Amino acid sequence: MATPDASEYLSVSMLNRYIKRKFDFDPYLKQVFVAGEVSNFRLRPAHQYFSLKDEHARSAPSCLNQPSKSWPSSWRTAWRCWPWGV
Repeated sequence: MATPDASEYLSVSMLNRYIKRKFDFDPYLKQVFVAGEVSNFRLRPAHQYFSLKDEHARSAPSCLNQPSKSWPSSWRTAWRCWPWGV
């Protein structure tokens, strides 16, 4: 496989704009529901980081500007959950 020409690369800004447009205008992505198991949950003062996984894949979402006091004290790794986002 040949190395791609520099003109074939996207900048990080271009990729982020493209993904944002997909979420803003794709009707299937207006409101997203995901079922998965929580792993690697780390409770932090302002932002929460964790992985969601199933038998075939893993995703690493984050909840920004979500203070730890707004999270249930019983939130744990290995929970099955059904998060959603808009």
